[in-house]
Amino acid sequence: MKWEKKCLFNRASILGPNGIQTLTVPVHSTGGKSTCIKDIQICYQQDWIRVHTGALIAAYNSSPFFPMFRDEIFTVYSRKHRFLLDLNEELNAIVIGRLSKGNSNKEGDPYESVPDCDFTYLKDPKSIEAHFAALAPYVQVFADRFPFSPFMSWVDWLSNTGGR
Repeated sequence: MKWEKKCLFNRASILGPNGIQTLTVPVHSTGGKSTCIKDIQICYQQDWIRVHTGALIAAYNSSPFFPMFRDEIFTVYSRKHRFLLDLNEELNAIVIGRLSKGNSNKEGDPYESVPDCDFTYLKDPKSIEAHFAALAPYVQVFADRFPFSPFMSWVDWLSNTGGR
């Protein structure tokens, strides 16, 4: 798969105390060249890890489930991956691990019980709405201030529902 500017592989939306906030992992420019997603490198010239960490704490620290996996996320951030794909795979492993707790097969492979997922919809932001249209509303941390926002990151859903 080729990298396309403005795709969702390096950004996610969260619902914080001031509304929807987009968290972006800055990447090195490809100079307009067609580049495979696996070759996209993260740029650390900006202090995006501090921004993400602060935003996630402000948005979800009072949620019922975020405290259970926040250290996992921050540990992944602290590794300072060179490639965006490596960062995404580690963050996805947190979700898969949380979803498969108690559902893994006898050999203990947590990926065995999780169906294959097709994330190609992430290339086209317009397809997100169609992909998540069936998502049942759940209580979000700032429900007293904002209506339900269905197109948030997995962190929102997992923090508020625990994956149920």
